[in-house]
Amino acid sequence: MKTKLGVLAVAALSITACSHGPLASNQAVQTEASASEKRQPANQRLATLPDQAQWQSLYDYADALDLTQVELALHTGNGTSVYGVVSIGGKPIGAVIPEGNSSGSITGETIAFTISRALGVSDIYQPGIYKQLTGRNLDAFMAIVPRTVITNKSGKVLDLKEANRKKILSLYAKDPSHLDSVFKRWDVKPKDVDGISKDGLSLSPAFTVAGARAPLASFLQCNGPRPDPSRKVTFAGGTSDELSVAKQLSAILLIDAMTQQRDRFSGGNLQTITKDGVAKFASIDNGGTWGGGKADPDLWTRRNLSSVTRWDRNVAEQILGMADLIERGRPYLGLRNEAELIAALDITEASPDIVARFKRATVYTANHIRQHANCYF
Repeated sequence: MKTKLGVLAVAALSITACSHGPLASNQAVQTEASASEKRQPANQRLATLPDQAQWQSLYDYADALDLTQVELALHTGNGTSVYGVVSIGGKPIGAVIPEGNSSGSITGETIAFTISRALGVSDIYQPGIYKQLTGRNLDAFMAIVPRTVITNKSGKVLDLKEANRKKILSLYAKDPSHLDSVFKRWDVKPKDVDGISKDGLSLSPAFTVAGARAPLASFLQCNGPRPDPSRKVTFAGGTSDELSVAKQLSAILLIDAMTQQRDRFSGGNLQTITKDGVAKFASIDNGGTWGGGKADPDLWTRRNLSSVTRWDRNVAEQILGMADLIERGRPYLGLRNEAELIAALDITEASPDIVARFKRATVYTANHIRQHANCYF
């Protein structure tokens, strides 16, 4: 990736990153990068999504974040990624996660978030903002990357984290001028959902929450029972209703299909968040994208779609509109052509292969929706 533009803002709800870190401070002080590191303000973005103004300040914040003016520490908890926790005044506010983890696609993180914006479900998605580390930002980050083998307290080598560490060092050695990363803003601490996977690959048909009349997976099927908006359910220390949680899971699976997410149900990658007593299912970790290969490029799109044939009307219509722009060049959300769509989704600098995968998966997902016409909640 080359230097990208920073353009969007602090949402009403920013969710904790894959580290499961503590609550963020909403009073974090903005810090400024040096003039040499600051990416040029983007006066020439080809196009934006309708909610651009809502997110502007968050992108501006990530763009100007100076890692030498905040507290930056290596994350030492669970997970497979080697990344830095950003704190101000002792309070973690986010994370800087570099490319290098096999399940940590930067483009996956950013596009899942921007798709959620287009579909109107950004309240359950972790904002991910591309940030290229250069100069003193790069020096600050590389200073926390271990130069020795990563082990747990018992001395056991943590194979996946160790592989990530070696990859980061390899990328840096190959080109010490920059390191691609994603800045993830933290807010509400999420909780991992246990028992939601049937096989590590898909949603369990038996998973449910207290108060629901049926397993949640059954609400996502067109021929299944309709979720009741008046039916109260409780989970994760909060409350919701059958319809809301079904819509949340449906939207996550559809976006997973569009990004070929292969890591949602492997453990610890589907979460809940609870704020002001309201519980939601949330998509926090979106890096395990672009699964499949030449032998079966639609593998993970197909697997994610196998669990969902019922959707929110607006979400479905937005996906159909996006696919119509890709297939037929029809305007969508004010975007006039494919180039404007790619710019608005903030993946202009992604590889042609990833852009092609996204387009193919989006059309595949739209066709799946067409095959189950009028299957709305």
